[in-house]
Amino acid sequence: MLVSLIDILFPRMCVFCDTQKTLLCDECKNTKLDYYKTHFCHVCHKDCAEELVHRECQKNSDLNGVIVVAHYNKFAKILIEEMKYNLYFSISAEIGYLMKNKLLDFDIQYDVIVPVPLHRFKENYRGFNQAELLSKVITSKVDNCLKRTKNTKSQVNLNRKERLANLKDVFQLKKEICYKSVLLVDDVMTSGSTLEECAKVLRKGGVEKVYGLVFARGD
Repeated sequence: MLVSLIDILFPRMCVFCDTQKTLLCDECKNTKLDYYKTHFCHVCHKDCAEELVHRECQKNSDLNGVIVVAHYNKFAKILIEEMKYNLYFSISAEIGYLMKNKLLDFDIQYDVIVPVPLHRFKENYRGFNQAELLSKVITSKVDNCLKRTKNTKSQVNLNRKERLANLKDVFQLKKEICYKSVLLVDDVMTSGSTLEECAKVLRKGGVEKVYGLVFARGD
């Protein structure tokens, strides 16, 4: 009843246009977001149609592949910022649905989804972890078994070497795990260094295969 009342008083409208009853209408979903049409290797960034990561690139990564839904254009940025900074939580359902749909294009078997963690100070300040919100849209099998031990500075203006140094020894397992295959979920990736560091910790914890799934990739 409360949800119905809120919908009457504050009708849902598309984030990008005046279409009502939806936060992301089909027209905007199909025209404003720039989806990846082909899969790319997360290590060399070249097309990788036959496998998730090139065999020669696999030795340089703890990830068995990263699936990306869309390019980080201005519209993808708006969706993510509305969710993260304007507390528009319902958008996580729209973004998560796109991620879940993209995942269906790949034959990946995983035991559980692990959201990329925020530091507890940042999560307490924001009130939520956006990666966890997205994960719960995709599946009910979610385990927050990773923690971020350091409140690192923003990765935005750092190069790849600086990003890796900034994230060194930042993540830890909260407990022993017995998963064979894990899907890491985050909202945005740039160099992939955050996913790599999380994957490294999971591997040390006994996980055999670690995949990544993100909504958008920035250049």
